[in-house]
Amino acid sequence: MIFLRREFKVCLILIFLLGLGLVYVSHRQNSLQERVKQLDYLVIEAGMRIDNGTHIEQREVHLTRGATAYEGLERIASVGTKHYPGMGEYITRINGLSNDREKGKFWLIAKQENGEWKGLNVGAYSYRLKDGDNILFWYGKTKNAPFKTPG
Repeated sequence: MIFLRREFKVCLILIFLLGLGLVYVSHRQNSLQERVKQLDYLVIEAGMRIDNGTHIEQREVHLTRGATAYEGLERIASVGTKHYPGMGEYITRINGLSNDREKGKFWLIAKQENGEWKGLNVGAYSYRLKDGDNILFWYGKTKNAPFKTPG
C-alpha cells in the first residue's frame, strides 16, 4: 500500500512537471511568433532593375526598413560614386559602365508607380525604399529616358 502511494505521488509530480513544460513551450512559441512579426516589419522587399541599354537585369532584394535605393543597388551590382560637396554622393558607374559627359549619357533613377516609371527628384542615396518598391537604374541620354525626368 505504501508503494502505491509513492507511485501515485511520483505520477502526480511527473504530470505536474509535464504541465509546466507544456506551458513553457507554449510561451516560447508565442514569443517566437512575436519576434517573427517584428522581423517581418523590419524587413522590406524591393525590386531593383538595371537597364544599361543593351541588357536588363532585375532582382528582388530584402533589406531592413529605412534602407536606400543605393543600398538595394549595391546588393546586385558593382557601383562607383563621386562625392559632390553640398549635394552628396552621385552614382557614376554601375557594373563597369560609367557616365559619359561627352556623349551625354548618365545613370538615371526612376520608380514604378501604377505600372509606369517616373523619374525620382532625389538621388539613390536619399530615396528611402518602401516595401514593394520597384526601382530602375537606367543608362542613356536624359532626353531618351523611358520615363519623365524631374526638373
